[in-house]
Amino acid sequence: MRIKKPRMTVLAGTNGAGKSTITKRMINEIGKNIDLDRMVREQQSDYLTVGKKVIGLVDDYIDSGTSFSIETTLSSKIIFKQISRAKSQGFEIHSFYI
Repeated sequence: MRIKKPRMTVLAGTNGAGKSTITKRMINEIGKNIDLDRMVREQQSDYLTVGKKVIGLVDDYIDSGTSFSIETTLSSKIIFKQISRAKSQGFEIHSFYI
């Protein structure tokens, strides 16, 4: 029996490229979704505050071996470090540039 690895799905692209639209169509396949823009709207907060929460949330999912997806513009070095850490902890990494 093959043990299923956790998966980190990275949906990357510029603002307005359609990451959220594609995520909605793939949600059953990609697990929990982290969308900074949606979280800012829902929490009625600013990007810096929510961005710090997103970093912690990604770290929590990696630490717990939980499959998830994240929408990103790849504008920070942190996402690359998190991808590397997820891979070193046995995650399958799936990335899409939209």
